[in-house]
Amino acid sequence: MGGGAELAVYIASNFYPIAKAGKLRKLEKALDAVDAVNDASKATKAADKASDAARVVDKVDDVKDANKVNKPLQMHHYATNKSKKYTAEFERIVQRYNLDLDEMWNKELLPHQGRHPNAYHEFVKDKLNFIDGVANGNQEIFLDLYEKEVRSIIRNNPDMLYSNYWKGLD
Repeated sequence: MGGGAELAVYIASNFYPIAKAGKLRKLEKALDAVDAVNDASKATKAADKASDAARVVDKVDDVKDANKVNKPLQMHHYATNKSKKYTAEFERIVQRYNLDLDEMWNKELLPHQGRHPNAYHEFVKDKLNFIDGVANGNQEIFLDLYEKEVRSIIRNNPDMLYSNYWKGLD
C-alpha cells in the first residue's frame, strides 16, 4: 500500500470513533487533509519525473560537448577546396575578388574531423552567392560579409559540419 493510502487508513481509523459520536465535520476535514497529502504526493512525483528528464537532457548535452572536445583541431576550409561538386563554383566566385580558397580568409583551426555533408556545402554556396551579389566585386565588402555570414555562423555552430545538424532541416 502506498504512503497516501496508509495515511488515509490511519486517519480514518483514528477518526471513526469521532464520526460515531456525531462529529462528522472533523472527519470531513481530516479526509480533506488526506486529499491534500495525495495531491502533494502527485506533485512531488511529477517534480521527480521533471528532474529525471532534466538530468537526461544534461547527460545528452554532456555527450554533445564531449564530442566537440574529442575532435582534433584541424585546419578547416569554410568553402571547400576538395569537392568535385562544389570547389569549381566556389573558386569561380572568389576569383572575382582576387582571393584563393587556400588563403587564411577561408581557413581556421576548428575542432572537427572528416568530410562534411552536401547540406553544409549548399549552405556555404548559398551564402557565397548572396555575398557576391551584395559585394559586387568589392573585396573588402566580400570579406566583411563572409566573416559575418559564413565564418562566424559556423564557428558558433560547429555541429553544422556534420550531417546530424542538417537532419530535419531540409
